[in-house]
Amino acid sequence: MSLSRNLLQQAARSLARPYAGVIAPSLATLRPVLSFSGAARPKPAVARAMSAPRAFSVTISARKIPFENMFKDAPKPEVVVGKVLDDGFVIFKEGDPDHRTNTRGPLIAAANDAWAWQISKAEQENIKTWDADKLGPIEHMDPRPFLGTGAVLAVPSPAFLKRVKELDIQLELLDTRNASATFNVLAEEGRDVVAALLPLKPTDA
Repeated sequence: MSLSRNLLQQAARSLARPYAGVIAPSLATLRPVLSFSGAARPKPAVARAMSAPRAFSVTISARKIPFENMFKDAPKPEVVVGKVLDDGFVIFKEGDPDHRTNTRGPLIAAANDAWAWQISKAEQENIKTWDADKLGPIEHMDPRPFLGTGAVLAVPSPAFLKRVKELDIQLELLDTRNASATFNVLAEEGRDVVAALLPLKPTDA
């Protein structure tokens, strides 16, 4: 059974394409934030992107092709970025809907832990002028980190990027919403993933 050209185009547009990036953080610029307080679990930021295309569902049903989730046995992430706020983030512990916490300011999230990132408001406002000293904990991250640069994608200074290259760090730049959503997808798949996230608006931690 073949799909019409329109159905193929609709299905192609609806497919998400997450790509990937544990951490030995620099304690001088990080502090734990996993002091969850009881509350209802927020909806993960990535949920809308993961709905299955209707056209593919109809075709699979008609042809009775067996499919199996490759990631069904993957370990569940401890940390999910539930919501991106202007001044911080809502994070919650996967599998425990009564535990979440609101964080203020920049955040570094790994699949099993999270830390407040001590980047000043002035430094957040001027990411394009960051020098190599601003690498801080980023240079200790393994695997490749996502750097969420705020409401829009911003590129750090040439000096910063030169130092990243010298250290052979594979740093991926995204705006913070996309970095958070990609982090959630990859963590759910059981990947080792780290995201360094600036809030949507420069904020004192």
